[in-house]
Formats: sequence, C-alpha cells, structure tokens
Amino acid sequence: RAMKVMSFPGIRHLLGTSIAKNLMQKAVPEWGPSEAARSKAKSVVIAEVRNASGQSQSVKLTCGEGYNVTAACAIEIAKRVLENDELRGTLTPSKAFGANLITEVSGANGEWC
Repeated sequence: RAMKVMSFPGIRHLLGTSIAKNLMQKAVPEWGPSEAARSKAKSVVIAEVRNASGQSQSVKLTCGEGYNVTAACAIEIAKRVLENDELRGTLTPSKAFGANLITEVSGANGEWC
C-alpha cells in the first residue's frame, strides 16, 4: 500500500520538503533516552545459529545506541527501496540489501565467537 502511495506523481518531493518533515516530527512524541545519553551508548547483539547436527556458530555485533542505529537503518532502507523499482515480494533487509547493511550504515563491527 505504501508503494502505491509513493507512486503518485510528486509525493516523493512533497514528503521531502521541510514543511512535511516538521509536521511528521511534531506528530511523533518525544520519549526514550535523551540525545546526550544516546550519543554515549553502545549496543551489543549476539546471535547464534545451530544446524541439525548440533554444530553452532556465533557472532557478536557491537554498534551504536539502538535508537540511532534503528533510525539510520530505516532511513537507508527507505532510500534504497525508493531508488529500486526491481524489489518484489516480502524480503528481510538482509535479503534485499545484503548481510552487511547494518555495518555499512552504522559502522558496527562484528566478531566471530
């Protein structure tokens, strides 16, 4: 449904205007940690996969504060979706844009455990 709205002539330009951005920012209530607290925070994500034989592999990803990383990834994904008319179906961000999306966008680094 969102893609249909975005296909109307001029809607992309309209949403990019400062008036539209200000209206959207005012519509979202402020909550969560302050900007100062977020700028100092880090997030650590540990993921583990296991196959049918019981073998496992783990990775530890260290990145910036979760709200900031999520926002940066969401913005980058939206830009890439708008620039690519070839994407079809239901895809995870990594299937659509590659497994390194979070490291490209946020400067996160991973290490195998």
